[in-house]
Amino acid sequence: MNGLQGQPHRFKCLASMMGVFNLRAMWGTTEELWFPNFELGGQPWNSKLYDKWSPNMYVKNYHTPTLIITGERDYRVSYNQSLEYFTILQTLGIPSRLIVFDNDGHWPSNLKSMPLYYNAHLEWFHKYLGGAPAPWKSEDMVKSGDFFKD
Repeated sequence: MNGLQGQPHRFKCLASMMGVFNLRAMWGTTEELWFPNFELGGQPWNSKLYDKWSPNMYVKNYHTPTLIITGERDYRVSYNQSLEYFTILQTLGIPSRLIVFDNDGHWPSNLKSMPLYYNAHLEWFHKYLGGAPAPWKSEDMVKSGDFFKD
C-alpha cells in the first residue's frame, strides 16, 4: 500500500494500515522471513529488489495526504515502519495522521480498537473525498477515555 504514495497525482488520499515503508529495515524485524526472502530474491545484501520495491526509495514523489494506523505489538511489520513513514510525511509537510494502538498487533484485534479504527478511516476519507461524515470525532473518542475502558 505504501508504494502507492510514490505514484504522483494518482490518489486524493491514502490510508496505510500496518504497512511496510522500508524493506531493508523490515527484513531484520519480522517473524515472517520467508516472504521477503522468497518475494525479493534473498536477503537485503544479496538482492537489488529491496531498493527497487521499497516505498522509502520514492520519497521525492510523495505528496498524498495519508492516514497511518499501526499496532505497537505487531511482530510481522514493526510499528517503527509506520513511525518512519509518518516522520517523512511530516518532514515534507504532507498532511498526515498517525494512530498507534498500543495493545494491538498486525491487525486491531482488540474489540475496543475497532470503533476508532473504522471511525478514523471514515473521517479521513470524508475530509479528502467528501461523502457522509464519520459518526464520531476520533479525537473525542480518545480524549473521553471511554474508548479504552472495560
